[in-house]
Amino acid sequence: MTRDGIGRIYGGLLLGLFVAVVSAVPVVTALVRSDALRLEKRAPTPAPAWPKTAADWEAWPARFEAFYDDSFGLRAPLLRLNSSITTRLLGRSASDRVLKGRDGWLFFTGDHTLEFVRGERRLGEGALATWRAEIERRRDWLAARGIAYVFAVAPEKTSAWPEKLPRHVVRSSRPGLEQQVRRMAGEVRLPVVDLATPLAEAKAGGIQTYYAHDTHWNLYGAAVAARALTQAVADGVGGAVAARPGPTVEIDATAAPTMRPFVGGDLATMGRIEASEATPVPTLVAAGCTATIEAETRASYAGVETRVRRSHCPGAPRRLAVFHDSFGEALMSPLGSVFGEATFFWAYPTFAQFQAAVLAEKPDVVIELRVERKLLDLPDVGEPGIE
Repeated sequence: MTRDGIGRIYGGLLLGLFVAVVSAVPVVTALVRSDALRLEKRAPTPAPAWPKTAADWEAWPARFEAFYDDSFGLRAPLLRLNSSITTRLLGRSASDRVLKGRDGWLFFTGDHTLEFVRGERRLGEGALATWRAEIERRRDWLAARGIAYVFAVAPEKTSAWPEKLPRHVVRSSRPGLEQQVRRMAGEVRLPVVDLATPLAEAKAGGIQTYYAHDTHWNLYGAAVAARALTQAVADGVGGAVAARPGPTVEIDATAAPTMRPFVGGDLATMGRIEASEATPVPTLVAAGCTATIEAETRASYAGVETRVRRSHCPGAPRRLAVFHDSFGEALMSPLGSVFGEATFFWAYPTFAQFQAAVLAEKPDVVIELRVERKLLDLPDVGEPGIE
């Protein structure tokens, strides 16, 4: 056999092997489950049903493509490669929901966050009136039952640490959403607690109160917020019914915070950025105990299933109910240390759900916490409650 003949045979074998490998990739990668969607914090696109109508046939290719894009096994390593190239070579986040700021800080840009940072989205008079009416309704219903109530807004990281935003993001000098609600509450004496000021005071004292690579306040920031919330209840802020005497969360100002490592963070995860930092942990003074916090369960109130966690501090007075979002998780330990029983509902409850949960749990104090950007989601003041 001539050399050319041998070359053609080897060439044919190599071409066949290449075609086989390329053909096998979709099958192999479909069998290797990707962790990409877990990191992206969303559910995978389901497999499309077999088409039955002409419209189904027309839409089926796009639906299958979306399903396959979420299912093929090389999604995670390819996205990690893209993230590495984007962050290291281009100096920006690989996710359009994560913004790289100064000194390695990361910021969440979803839910129109940057629009209200720039003053492009604000609460109009109608929106403020809606918040006023709903807070008044809940306060008055609880006051008739001798239950203290305070409402608080967790400042966005962009509001609490604007100096860490990138230079191209120009923050408006107009009052932010949290400031708008607080000003309105002060004018009409509503039980809205100021968390922004004590957090700013802690920062001025050299304490980092938010994670650099996460959306939320850190353990020190959460303790500052818990102190402000319990003090507000004790003082009867904004007409809140003063609860039975009990301790408030206190931070030992004479002790330097303990620095602990914090690896990752939700923003680092979304942006596929490897990150770690040292974060301060405060020393609490005269806490009732180290709260025992139960695992999360689910319970139904007014027909709505709600994520619930409970804490126990034997010997401490008062019962507490907290309606919160993700910012409330770090409050469980400090608040749980000064309340005998505390129930934490991860929910923005309707009025009926709010009433049902309170009637079931029988708290002495109710705290409602909402992150600043979610003030744009107005409550339904026309929604009926429980008769």
